[in-house]
Amino acid sequence: MNARFAEFSSLGFAEMSQSRFAEAVAAFRRAAILQPGQAISVYGAGFGAVRQSRWRDGLRLMSRAAVALSVNTPTRLLAEIHITRGHCQKALGSLREGANSYRRAAVSEPFNPQIYFNLANTLGEVVRFV
Repeated sequence: MNARFAEFSSLGFAEMSQSRFAEAVAAFRRAAILQPGQAISVYGAGFGAVRQSRWRDGLRLMSRAAVALSVNTPTRLLAEIHITRGHCQKALGSLREGANSYRRAAVSEPFNPQIYFNLANTLGEVVRFV
């Protein structure tokens, strides 16, 4: 692993822990430039964008993070990516796509009640607006 990549990734997480999301996104983007294809830096930038209510950017980055994941990625991270994608899609008004993202998260982590709560809530909104 590139030492500069690790430095910027760590900086991104430190900025995020201080609720400095714009700075965190910038650090994660620098890390992604140094080592393209690393899901954790793309995930961090996406999470920071979501915390700033930049839903389209968050959805785009989370989708890239899902693609960048390797086979041996912890299921919790994969589920978290799909949950966040669902939140973004729901905020953008794409309720069915949001429900599908929550379903994908449930495949990765079937015993997480948060996923089923979000899925039920989203499906309830789909039925209400049909």
